[in-house]
Amino acid sequence: MAPSSTKRRIPVKGADVEPQPAPEPEPVMPEPPVAEPPAEPPAPEPPPPTPSPAPEPEPAVEVIDWRDMALRLQAEMENYRKRLERRAEDRIADEKSRLLQGFLGVVDNLEQGLAHLRPEDPLHQGVRVTFDGMAALLRREGVEPLEAVGQPFDPAWQEAVAMIPAPPNQEPELLVIAQEQRGYKLGERLLRPARVVVAKKG
Repeated sequence: MAPSSTKRRIPVKGADVEPQPAPEPEPVMPEPPVAEPPAEPPAPEPPPPTPSPAPEPEPAVEVIDWRDMALRLQAEMENYRKRLERRAEDRIADEKSRLLQGFLGVVDNLEQGLAHLRPEDPLHQGVRVTFDGMAALLRREGVEPLEAVGQPFDPAWQEAVAMIPAPPNQEPELLVIAQEQRGYKLGERLLRPARVVVAKKG
């Protein structure tokens, strides 16, 4: 096969290359100014420090004297026991007084019966024995009759049922001259006041 008559053009380096114009430099745009951030307000000054309160003093520790406390409790218990005993004694004395006061009326009746009976009367002996027995019983229980006639009047132990003018030679202002009913006492406690007639000076 015959070779093709078409001729190829072989480019030669640097022979037919047209010079290309240099690219124009792109215009440089100025950058927009950067806005500065607003200035921050000045920070407020901190308040002055508050003075802390002074610490309270610690309470003093009380030292308990157990021996002294025990002695006081023992004394209180002793006083309480004595109070109970006194109350019991007072209650017993009240009950005893109430019981013995009931016997006083019987003794009064026997005493009045003896005053109206002649000694030779057979009944007189029986009343006398009964009266003596009751009087002995009262004495054993600590009951004593009050002596009133001829004594200055004492309202703590006597009750005036009548008052008459005193004779000129009377010395006390008030003098018991007669007794309507005998009075009695139990120890230092009044069982019944004596009912008396009193003479009063001027």
